[in-house]
Amino acid sequence: MKDLKFWEFVKSNIEDSDSVIMLAVLESTGGSPGKAGFKMAVSTKGELFGTIGGGIMEYNLVEESKKYLKKKEKVRRFQKLYHNKKVKDNQSGLICSGTESIFMCSLSFEDMKT
Repeated sequence: MKDLKFWEFVKSNIEDSDSVIMLAVLESTGGSPGKAGFKMAVSTKGELFGTIGGGIMEYNLVEESKKYLKKKEKVRRFQKLYHNKKVKDNQSGLICSGTESIFMCSLSFEDMKT
């Protein structure tokens, strides 16, 4: 049922404003709060649906999504984030250990065509 509500949110927002950004956890390891299959959508109005694990990591990715939406810039990006302050690059900001692989992509009215 949650998946249906997620896609209804996406569809409604695409019909309303023609764009949504979806964030999806593709894989996770260790103490990562987000698990494979978790997803969230960010609308042009700043509305959110779902989660990719929460905390500062989710906040930062939501803010980044809002920037893409504001610029009307399409995005399709894969990013592996590390939940460890000792890691130099791609730190998530979380300290729970493990990793999350996140896919960020724009969805628009064109994507609804069959």
